[in-house]
Amino acid sequence: MKINFKTIIAVIFISSSVNFSAQNEKVRAVVPPKNETEVSDKSISDNDLYSLAWDEYKKGNYETALKLINKLIKKDDQMPQYYQVKAYILIKMERNKEIIETCKKGIAVNPNIE
Repeated sequence: MKINFKTIIAVIFISSSVNFSAQNEKVRAVVPPKNETEVSDKSISDNDLYSLAWDEYKKGNYETALKLINKLIKKDDQMPQYYQVKAYILIKMERNKEIIETCKKGIAVNPNIE
């Protein structure tokens, strides 16, 4: 198995954060909008938007999930969890340069995450 720098950074960042899949299973179901443009800052809470982004990721709707998580990062760029989910999405999309940048930003937000 070939391991590269991108993989190492992603693994370190992802493994050092909270297990979000278990956390999101406890969050109430969110009825997704027909498209991401229907999600406004006033119509849905940050927790629901986060859950919706995670659900879209799990369904394989990576473009939609990325747009949703980017909205959250734009609202609050100090949440390392948002960068973790974004890294998951970018790994699936094979956007290597962005994976590294996202992991670095997430680590910079909270370098002491355990």
